[in-house]
Amino acid sequence: MFYPQSGCWALAASLLLSFGSFHALASPLSAEQSASVDFHLLSDEPQMPYDENTIAECTWWYDNDGSVTCTNLLRNWGVPVADFLFWNPSLTAGCGNFLVGRSYCIEAPVSAPPAPTTTTATTAPTTTTRTTSTTTTTRPTVPTNGIETPVPTKPDMVTNCDRFHLVEAGETCADIARDNGITLQQIITWNKLNSGCIDIWAEYWVCIHIVGLSTTTTTTTRPTTTTATKPTTTTGNGINTPLPTQPSMVPNCDKFYFVTSDDTCTTIAARNGVTVSRFISWNKSLTTACTGLWANAYVCVRTIGFKPTTQSTCSSSDKTWGDNKPKALEYVQTWCRNSGSYATGQTKTGCYNAPFGTNKIQFWARNDFTVPNSLSVALCNEIVKVPVNNCERGGTGVQEGWWVR
Repeated sequence: MFYPQSGCWALAASLLLSFGSFHALASPLSAEQSASVDFHLLSDEPQMPYDENTIAECTWWYDNDGSVTCTNLLRNWGVPVADFLFWNPSLTAGCGNFLVGRSYCIEAPVSAPPAPTTTTATTAPTTTTRTTSTTTTTRPTVPTNGIETPVPTKPDMVTNCDRFHLVEAGETCADIARDNGITLQQIITWNKLNSGCIDIWAEYWVCIHIVGLSTTTTTTTRPTTTTATKPTTTTGNGINTPLPTQPSMVPNCDKFYFVTSDDTCTTIAARNGVTVSRFISWNKSLTTACTGLWANAYVCVRTIGFKPTTQSTCSSSDKTWGDNKPKALEYVQTWCRNSGSYATGQTKTGCYNAPFGTNKIQFWARNDFTVPNSLSVALCNEIVKVPVNNCERGGTGVQEGWWVR
């Protein structure tokens, strides 16, 4: 849908689901509830005074009420230190001068320039003009090792990487580590991820091997055996089921997730694009409060034939798309390319001129999960296009925990 130019209201994609937060239980079971999630003062406009030299392009602000340290703020929201200092030049190294009662930028479309070195200069990816029919990916060459690095990559990825993996929607660090014969800690270290690995981004390249690393075979020891347990075939569906599994998991599962001690039902469901209630229904030994989750075991995150669908409700009062509909669909693609990672409660917007009439088209996405999450380019396109395609005047759509308008 689109609106009069004076308004530039929202075609919104919001995540409106509140989850419980219980840590996984290491086998054998021991009930231990996770720490509660802190909600901080976040908005797209500063609510407190801020330094006049703060980056002008800031898209998301943190109002420092003194409840969170600078270090914890950056860790919780996955913000690189270099970027935070670049956006907020009033701060000094080590988060010095982080003052209570002031607002600070925690997101901007501009990253800090690479740190200068005495031996080489990093070649930045070349900006290319995208069309609606083709997409050109630029691969800059890393001069020091001759390895071409695909883009985009996670910020702060190591510079001596010589093998890369494109992260797919729903993929986890454990999946990537297992498929590439490396450890979870190596994934985290090479890509500067947090310990829970919840800040991995879909549609981005991650490092899975570094120059000079010996390619030895690693054997994973399961809790009940001294050697790795080979996957067994689940009777009746031909799907290889890894072991061990969460007790009472449904027999028709075809996608699995390896639970670590830092995981919760909230984070597992969010990463795999399903509601907590659906996740619990596939792993029947879990309670509605998500107690009984085992660490170091596999859980089911998708069943055979399951595909989330977006249910739309059409508006009866907004303006019709008319000849602007093709351009609106094009704008969806343009906007969704920058969807990426969202902090808890974060809102991202995009506003475009409608080619016919004096109107505006706006897209608005907000993460209402109780953990940071990533909206992949493919999923963003899928759910936001539904009310555009299905409704003459636009409308709303719901897919699992995602809500669009």
